[in-house]
Amino acid sequence: MNNLRKNNGFASILEVIITSIIFLIAAYGVLNTISMLRPNSAESARKLEAAYIGKQIIEDLRNNIDASIWVSGSNLDVGIYNQTVAGTYTTYTVNYVISEVPGYPAGEGPRQLIMNITYPDI
Repeated sequence: MNNLRKNNGFASILEVIITSIIFLIAAYGVLNTISMLRPNSAESARKLEAAYIGKQIIEDLRNNIDASIWVSGSNLDVGIYNQTVAGTYTTYTVNYVISEVPGYPAGEGPRQLIMNITYPDI
């Protein structure tokens, strides 16, 4: 009868220690997974901001299209352009090339834009 009372009582110290160890291992795994997600979200934010900066530059170039200055005298001239843009997360380096599309007379055909945006790894 005395043994029966011992088995019906609160958990033994050994059971509490083992349960605590299992809980700590599980909590470590969850916290480790959460901490690994944070750098990826920061990288995504920088990529998204770089895309918005590129889109803004393209919109600025598109707004400057004018038949009277299409051939020369504008930032739409054929050439290589470099800009540094300060963003919320980091500083972005924007390099773009405006070139003539092959198959058209020089200075009379459409132009193409190739853009590259870089930023430092944090």
